[in-house]
Order: sequence, then C-alpha cells, then structure tokens
Amino acid sequence: MKNEKRSLIVATFFAVFLFVITYQVIMGAVRNPYSDYLGHAENAELLLQSGLGPVLKEIGYPFWAFLVAGIMKLSGAPAYEASAIAGGLLNAFTYVLVFSYLAKECKEERLGIAALTWFLLLVGPFYIPWYNPDVYNGQVTPNIWHNPTTICVRPFAFLAFLLILRVLKEYEEEQKKLSAKTWLLLAACLVLCNLAKPSFVQIAVPGLAVYLLILLIRTRGKAFGFCFQTASAFVPCVCVMLWQMIVSFGTSSSAEGGIEIAWFDVMGASSPSIPFSMLLGYLFPLYIILTNLRIMKERDMQVTFFMWFAGFLEAAALAETGYRRYHGNFGWGYVLATFLVYVMTFRYFLKRNREYDYQNLKDRILVLGGWVIFALQLFIGIYYISTFFIPVG
Repeated sequence: MKNEKRSLIVATFFAVFLFVITYQVIMGAVRNPYSDYLGHAENAELLLQSGLGPVLKEIGYPFWAFLVAGIMKLSGAPAYEASAIAGGLLNAFTYVLVFSYLAKECKEERLGIAALTWFLLLVGPFYIPWYNPDVYNGQVTPNIWHNPTTICVRPFAFLAFLLILRVLKEYEEEQKKLSAKTWLLLAACLVLCNLAKPSFVQIAVPGLAVYLLILLIRTRGKAFGFCFQTASAFVPCVCVMLWQMIVSFGTSSSAEGGIEIAWFDVMGASSPSIPFSMLLGYLFPLYIILTNLRIMKERDMQVTFFMWFAGFLEAAALAETGYRRYHGNFGWGYVLATFLVYVMTFRYFLKRNREYDYQNLKDRILVLGGWVIFALQLFIGIYYISTFFIPVG
C-alpha cells in the first residue's frame, strides 16, 4: 500500500513535469509563423467572437477550439498561451492513462513504471543526420509535438482503444456481449475522438473490421450477434465523419481539391527511402516483436497490428489534390497507430524484463538490447523536443 501511494506521488510529479515541458514546447512552436498552432488558435478566437456557427463551417473537429476558448475565457490568457495550457493538460492526461494501463499490467513495478511511462512519451524515431536532416519528417514517430489536434485526440483514442480491447476480451474469454452501457460508452468515446480529430476512427473502423471478420470465420458465424453489436457502436462516429468531410472539402475557407489514390507520393516526399525510414521509426517495436514473435499471437497485438496496417495503407495510398497535398493529413491515423504500437510493445517488453531467465546469457543480451535501443530513441526524442524550446517571456 505504501509503495502504491509512493508510485502515485511519483506519477503525479511526472504528469506535472510533462505538462510543463509541453507548455514550453508549444510556447516555442507558436513563434514559428508556419506553426499548426496558429490556425487552430484563430479558430478558438473565432468561437469567442462569432459563436459556434462560423466555427462549425470552418473546422469539422472543434474540440481543440472549444478547449482553448474555454481556457481563454476562464484565465484571460491569450490564444497562444491557452493553446500551451491545453496541450499540457492533454499530454498529462495521456500520461495518466498510459501509466494506469502499464501499472495495471505490471503491478509489481509501479514505481519504476511511473518514470518509464514518462520516458515512453518522450521517445522519438531513430535519427541519422546524414540520411535525413530532420528528426520528424520522413520518419514516423510515436510522439507528436507540433500538431495540436493530434495531441488532442491521443488520450481519447487510447481510451477508445482500451475499451475495444476490453470488449473483445470479455466476449472471447467470458462470452459476454455488449451491454447497453458499454455500447453507449464506446459510441460516445468514438464520437469524442472524431470531434478531436477523425484520424483514430479512420484506422479503428477498417482495423477492427478485419479482426471481427476473422473472429466470424473462426467461430463459424456464431459471433455474428457480437460483431453486429460492436460494429453498430461505430455508426454515430461514421455519421459525424461524413459531416466532417463536407466541412473539410466544402464549407471550410481552406477547402480545395479532393482525394485521390497516389501510392507513396506523400509518404515518399520527405523520405529518401520509405522502408529505411520505417525501420528508423519502428526500431524499438520491431526489435521487441522480432525477438519474441509469439506476442503476435496475442489478441491485443493483432488488433493493434490491423489498426496500424490500416493507418499505413491510408498514409501510403491517399493524397489530397489541392495545396494541402503534402501536408500529410492522411498520415495522422498512421501516427496514432504508431503510438499504440509503441505502448503495446513496451508493455510486452516490461513483462519480459520481469520474467526472463537471468542465468541465460542469450536472454540477458536480448533484454539489454531492448533497453539500449529504447535509451537511444529516448535521447533522440529529448533532442527533438529541445529544438522547440524558446524561453517564455
């Protein structure tokens, strides 16, 4: 009990510390005239000045604008500072959710997990300066700092993801179907994800559809009722997404062009070699999977993989036809899926770290290799974060 209280105190410290870091990063980012934060801050100002109608014509995912506008009204802070506060709160919330999940999965190591979760949320892609001069562009990363709506959707996406895993586990292990309460909770969580940014739903729908199809085949149709119930929970968020497409390609002042299939055009624009860039971006999870292929038999990893693959296909195949073509807007689901891949493989790595045979030299080397790669990507992530820092005031 004493250890649990201590771990909660340490976790609170790291959540506050992550808030401070995020606040400073955003305060630095908003000084860049090309920053994503500036346009979204303008939407918050528009909401306060003109009300809901003009904002809903301008942006289909207004959650960030509502949050920033609320902070502006409560604190009197200008839009850019309210953005920094909002980003800090959302990243701290993400930390709390990931820490709670990992601590539940690895109960004996709560104190260490408080620190390790914080490190996980700072990790960046592997970086080779002479291959690609920018840490982020070209290499996918689990942690985004420059895009407010991705920061906004991430905690709600993780909540929805955990809820999906729980629903599948209860059915497959306990033959429990969705209760009305669980259905409403999942549907509401998915709609909330959409209002923050539709990217998670764009990977969850096809990814989960593949898993449910396999489940139907495996059970010879006996799971049809459960699959239908689960799929129906996605209907509200898909309806919201249709409205969001109308806004993005119709009513918004930034609307231009449409969508086309252009394999690897956008993805390859900032990468000298897509396969090598993917290796750099996924070095840690690839190492964990390749040194323990059995984890791919686990239900949680299969769901994660199907969502990741859906995100990869979307990023690789789709492009906007207007001036936003190389903004990479069809890549945000891929980024969120990357975050899920890192969290899930880190969970398995922590379990292996606790259970491996210390007397076995091969096991010791494999575990040490995982820590070395993780430490290198953590160092690169911290370096990337440092590039945003501009002293406040």
